[in-house]
Amino acid sequence: MHDIMTQILLPLGLFLIMFGMGLALRWDDFTRVFQMPRPFVVGTASILLLIPGVGFAVAAAFGLQGELAVGLILVAACPGGMFSNLMTDYAKGNVALSITLTAIVSMVAVLTIPFWAGLALEQYLADNTEIRLPFLDTVVPLVLFVLLPVALGMLAAAKATRWADRFGPAVKNVAALLVLTMMIYIAATQKSETVAELPVLIAAVVTLNLLSIAIAVIVSLLTRLQRQDVISVIMEHAVRQEGTGIYIAATLIGSSTMALPLLLNSGVGMTAAVVVVALNRRRQRREAAA
Repeated sequence: MHDIMTQILLPLGLFLIMFGMGLALRWDDFTRVFQMPRPFVVGTASILLLIPGVGFAVAAAFGLQGELAVGLILVAACPGGMFSNLMTDYAKGNVALSITLTAIVSMVAVLTIPFWAGLALEQYLADNTEIRLPFLDTVVPLVLFVLLPVALGMLAAAKATRWADRFGPAVKNVAALLVLTMMIYIAATQKSETVAELPVLIAAVVTLNLLSIAIAVIVSLLTRLQRQDVISVIMEHAVRQEGTGIYIAATLIGSSTMALPLLLNSGVGMTAAVVVVALNRRRQRREAAA
């Protein structure tokens, strides 16, 4: 049963998620990089370079060890998820920037996630000969389950736009259901000693998320991004693509325990995004009234 869930359903769910992302993308989404280079570079550099370093710092600060520490760093290494686009729209941010960041950072992360995960494994599980993550052996599956489905989705959208618009939401719903099933399964099969560490782990995940948002705000203000761009960058930092991290943890590495921080962050990140939406809309109402 475990092999079916981690070796079949989880990869299928990730494939469908990325295929659904491809169905919603157009080539114009990539050309926007040249139209808005500064916010794109700021968001990308922060997500791919700064936040993983913060993940290492938070894991050390909370005394996390072994697979839980590596899982937290996987959270920090994951790109923004598709729901970040939706939450950016709710918050009246720059949706075009959000879509561009999600798409391109997801593709670059095929190379950066194995790098950060390898460093984390070397630091926290160097003595465990059963857990290894060779760089090339990680990149190839990620290409197959991340880049390939995005490309196929974009090709389908270009050749059959009406079909993509009609069935795109259904593909995303099926993918979300599969990944949610995996999350419930992984949470239900946790060992008792892991459950006992939940309070500290939850605190670490919340801290990582709040620091990520704070860094997004700071780098955006330092580089003088417009408010709509700041909202987009914040959402990309708060709402992560945990499915990719769970696939690496549960399928490629074979550790359900390592996936636990990613499961927790899915709820924490969405909660933080909802708060950002509420605060920004409240601010907009005040400005409109003034």
